[in-house]
Amino acid sequence: MPTMNCRGEKSERLLPNVRLIHGTTKQETRQKIMLTFNTPFYPDVLVASSVMAEGIDLHLNCRYVIHHDLCWNPSMLEQRTGRVDRIGAKVEKCGKPIHVYYPFISETQDEKMYRVVMDRERWFKVVMGKNTNWMQKRQKSLLHGFHFPKKPLRN
Repeated sequence: MPTMNCRGEKSERLLPNVRLIHGTTKQETRQKIMLTFNTPFYPDVLVASSVMAEGIDLHLNCRYVIHHDLCWNPSMLEQRTGRVDRIGAKVEKCGKPIHVYYPFISETQDEKMYRVVMDRERWFKVVMGKNTNWMQKRQKSLLHGFHFPKKPLRN
């Protein structure tokens, strides 16, 4: 629900500590909200469209990412999560993990899209060489299968 601030500009204030940033939000307002979001005080929740997906640091006081709209490309979701998962992030300081959520409505196109995107992400990890359980077991068995000489062989 848009409200008017003291300068007569519209402010996207959803709840007392929730702010919204979208394509029509002025650059100055985006900057102010982004800077205040990186403090432990205000706002507690930032709802953002794709305008905040790249080149924005939101990691100083945030550990939760909720992807309220999925993209068919898993790398886009990783890019969004990367706004929070950075060097010097809150998770490094407090030793707790980043929580990433992908809400969807079951038995709808949302669920189908979620499943397709997660399958793509798993395939990408396999193709790029991220170890999965079966790969780790195979690597261990290969290591035990080759015996290397303890001393170098010389003719």
